[in-house]
Amino acid sequence: KSNDKPNSWICLDFKEFRVSPTKYTIGTTNNSYKMKSWAVEGSNDNNEWKILDSQKDCRLTRQNDAVLVFSTSNSESEKFRYIRYRLTGLNWSNNYHIRLNSFEIYGKLFK
Repeated sequence: KSNDKPNSWICLDFKEFRVSPTKYTIGTTNNSYKMKSWAVEGSNDNNEWKILDSQKDCRLTRQNDAVLVFSTSNSESEKFRYIRYRLTGLNWSNNYHIRLNSFEIYGKLFK
């Protein structure tokens, strides 16, 4: 569980690889800390971020132990070293904790 702070995030670093994401999944939990509003972002310098998808007040995440699939807007097939999941608002418990069972990226991986 993350700290209770606005814009809390989880970042994946693909190191010497680059990923061109087309979809991602979120595994929901079996507790009240379900995510509601977020952005999935890509970066190559861990400083400037491009929003690949965003959700606001997503009711699908209220399900217990579900794996939800979302598409990205990476139509230009850009490659990123970093992929970040960032809260953009309160969760369904009205705090900023991130609690996920899983976060997976799908697309192409490049060396």
